[in-house]
Amino acid sequence: RYTSQVEPFGPDECWLDVTDSLSLFGSGQKIADELRETVKRETGLTLSVGVSFNKTFAKMGSDLKKPDATSVVSRENFRRVLWPLPVSDMLMVGKKSVQKLHALNIFTVGDLARADESLLSAHFGITGVRLKRNANGEDDETVHEVGEKEDEKSMGQGMTAARDITSYEDAETLILYLADKVATRLRKASLRGYGVSLSMRAADLTSFVRQKMLTNPTCTARHIADAAKELLHANWKCDYPLRTLTVSVYDLTKIGAVQMDMFAAPPDKTEKLESAIDAIRDKYGETAIMRAGIFGLDFIVDKK
Repeated sequence: RYTSQVEPFGPDECWLDVTDSLSLFGSGQKIADELRETVKRETGLTLSVGVSFNKTFAKMGSDLKKPDATSVVSRENFRRVLWPLPVSDMLMVGKKSVQKLHALNIFTVGDLARADESLLSAHFGITGVRLKRNANGEDDETVHEVGEKEDEKSMGQGMTAARDITSYEDAETLILYLADKVATRLRKASLRGYGVSLSMRAADLTSFVRQKMLTNPTCTARHIADAAKELLHANWKCDYPLRTLTVSVYDLTKIGAVQMDMFAAPPDKTEKLESAIDAIRDKYGETAIMRAGIFGLDFIVDKK
């Protein structure tokens, strides 16, 4: 009713960009108040709304007062309103990140905003730099139109094995199989990723995720698998059986839009080789070329 730029965020939240609607409906706060009253009248539900000049602060503002309120976070007041909050209130900061930030003496959103960028980059990679900039009000992500396909933020492939995985050899084989699937999808979408994550779920259904940033972005199964294997060996000692593994690549960027490190080793031929395999599979089917190591294995249930 107020804008066509409506982007979902989770099951019960969304962002609205009402910039072009202000001349019709009034200020952002006025629109927010009208929305709250309309929703309450028509559905009986209450809303908490954050009004701000970017997505990060709008979301954080919506959490300031509940269950039925409008909070305005402006360019003039965000330091006073948001910087005293605990860093755990910062959008996209999870429990593990909070622990790491506390170890760096970063306890509030203001501490994060004032933190040394090189320090954050060393501990969190590009994500740390982005968090600092967001804390300073520099989030410039746009709100998508209704029905607009959002750019991929990550790509992953998981599999629940047909039996428990109890050895590094079996886990590494499954990782390589999953990395091949992810890499193929990345190349077809003309994407590379700066980060690799490995999700491990044990037979008792407990699970955890570990991540690793790369020096240069990749779209090859070899480099994705190498990073995932490092995460496996650093976090699993074969001391309990695994049932599900998921390999994901995140912080994606379009191929051709990447500034490579001038001091890094020249790229190898892996990407060209895997692209050639893609072409063969496209012509003759996915099973035309497969890794020999997966044949005869009883825990990979879908060799396609």
